Amino acid sequence: VSLRTRRLADCSQWVSEVSQNLAEACILQRRTAATMATALRVLAVAASGVLTQGFKLSNQTQNEVTADLDWAEALQMLAAEFEDDAAEEAAEVHSGLTPLAGLSFSADMNGFQRAQALNQCAKEYRRSWGTQPIVKNDLKLVYFLEGKSGSSTIRDSLNEQYLGKTTNYKDLFKFTVVRDPLARLISVFWEEGKQCAGLTNKVAEHLKAEKPQDRTTVMRAYENFVKKLEHGECWGPHASIQRSRLPDPKEWPMDFVGYLSNLKEDWKAISQHQASTFHVKNWPELVPPHRGSGDNRHQLLNTTLLSADLAQRSCELYREDYCCFNLPVPHPCKVDCSK
Repeated sequence: VSLRTRRLADCSQWVSEVSQNLAEACILQRRTAATMATALRVLAVAASGVLTQGFKLSNQTQNEVTADLDWAEALQMLAAEFEDDAAEEAAEVHSGLTPLAGLSFSADMNGFQRAQALNQCAKEYRRSWGTQPIVKNDLKLVYFLEGKSGSSTIRDSLNEQYLGKTTNYKDLFKFTVVRDPLARLISVFWEEGKQCAGLTNKVAEHLKAEKPQDRTTVMRAYENFVKKLEHGECWGPHASIQRSRLPDPKEWPMDFVGYLSNLKEDWKAISQHQASTFHVKNWPELVPPHRGSGDNRHQLLNTTLLSADLAQRSCELYREDYCCFNLPVPHPCKVDCSK
């Protein structure tokens, strides 16, 4: 990893601003092998185009440009290496192996693969704050709602605000949508966790991101919230582990586990599955999300503002979700799924 990072950084010096931005994005975001390979392919094409165009506008000799273009070819070769790694990682996922400490190779998993990972998760199942499903017989599906994970958008899209009454889901497509636990925890903090941490709504509504003292107030409250969770306090339906809200996979295994950051693509995948399997024709459009934390709250508290220690403590609370759903682990967290 160190060697590849160094090679990528060296290459960025040769191929303009485009390569610099892409290289930094790949390194800093700790992307999986497959997404790294894709970015490298794009980078190689961009490098080739930039350098070729640069030759036309400069006094470089053909030999000098050819030497520079060799870097674009090197990027293609490096991308091929990452693609080989991605194939190995995919094989590990499909065989049910648990990711190694601090690694996640699931950014490119689709919802069917993620459901398979959940159903095969070896960790002891613990039920808490279970959720009633939303049944749509006309669409041949049942949606298991996860709070703070796009549930309002999905309910609106399904045009269904009421819970289904059936308990037999044998012939229905069972799906849920989950969210990065760290981002979800911050959303939970703003909705209900801040009060448990001692930050009242009255005080919170007057906090401004441009004021350093207000940012400090929020960060202290968030850290207190995490501390209380670590001691068994402040847990509720929204803060609960996402896996624990779903039915026992041994009884009702999931068919599809969507990921909030990929919701549009996952919604389309479900639509195609329902059309081909159940001949569902009138699949609803995904409505735009109508809820959000707002710019001020986002600037007061987001994942990039957390210290490495606080981010790690937050992620550790939801190790079960990261491991059983095979979710991408955000920087700087490290999650050991072998425990």
